[in-house]
Amino acid sequence: MTTPAFDTWGDRFGDAERALLAPFVTDLDAPIFGLRNLPEVVKGALFSRYSRTDKSLRRILLDEFIQAPESGFAAIVGGAAATGVEQIVAVRQAEAFYERVLVGYGDDSVAELGGAHVACEGISNIAAKALEDSRLGISPLEKSTRYVVFNRKLDGRYRYAREPRIMASRHAERYEAALDGLFDAYSALLEPTIASVRTRTPCDAGTSERAYNSATRAKACDLLRGLLPMATLTNVGLFGNGRAFEYLLTRLYASPLAELPALAAAMQTALDALIPSFVKRAASERGRAQQAYLRGMRERVVAAIGGWGLGIGDSERSPQSPIPSPQSPVALVTGTGARAGERAGGRRAAGDHSRLCRRAWQPLPAARPGLRGALL
Repeated sequence: MTTPAFDTWGDRFGDAERALLAPFVTDLDAPIFGLRNLPEVVKGALFSRYSRTDKSLRRILLDEFIQAPESGFAAIVGGAAATGVEQIVAVRQAEAFYERVLVGYGDDSVAELGGAHVACEGISNIAAKALEDSRLGISPLEKSTRYVVFNRKLDGRYRYAREPRIMASRHAERYEAALDGLFDAYSALLEPTIASVRTRTPCDAGTSERAYNSATRAKACDLLRGLLPMATLTNVGLFGNGRAFEYLLTRLYASPLAELPALAAAMQTALDALIPSFVKRAASERGRAQQAYLRGMRERVVAAIGGWGLGIGDSERSPQSPIPSPQSPVALVTGTGARAGERAGGRRAAGDHSRLCRRAWQPLPAARPGLRGALL
């Protein structure tokens, strides 16, 4: 028997077809519905096909995925009901099919239709900020320095990044002493600060003791977290789409900081187990070319800025520096000459400022192709 159900595009689904579709859509008839019980790669491929056909989504899912042997659909979804390992193996076996669908029917935006959750633990705050700077397409959540105390030791040592190059240098001992001092100060001030906060803000009758203790402790941590160095180890959870993760990995791979390319490689491994088709280009030849471009761009900008005497990339100021010398004399006089001295000093300051503005805004000279190329 065929149930007379129609969708917006005039499709009819028989009882057997409805039974096949039911586990994967929130509604078999309504024009607005959600997908469920489908791996990310299937949802991404499904929507990429959706953008290039006149069929309804339920018809595509039924004809081109559920009933298409090469999609490996039964094994993938069956694996989800059995073990995660079986699902991963099934996705790998059908990867050629999904690659073809994603590449043939979609563009980069298709990778925004599949997402993943990734946990990054024991990373420095520098790495955490690199992750959190990628706000488009990625939602980060970091271990809070306001609600969590950061003075716990592991094997007798505070938990902060010990960068291999620093620890192999003559600065290693001073580095650890400086950071240990910061954590010691943080630890020593914690209880007195909590006591001070509670003295200044006594608990009112409408607040439970548990809520009061939590709030005052959080206030104390908030006051002291400025002592925590950027090397402090933290945890960051990320949810993002495949396209955003691909771009994030590319930028991390290109970073001059040793921790970030290593973090990128670890994230690549994790994402390859979740949404491999969406992030594989970050480690491909195309991805490596993009990484080389980003490295080169950074080097060119640093070199160009150093050449303009802005103090980046050079330890000494360039003789062509447009920045006025702080040693410009200003005469301070009293009595009847005061106004004349002020006018003279003002003219000198105004002249320095005017020259600086003219140099800052004049067109880039042809003699500096490196800067011109870096900024274009």
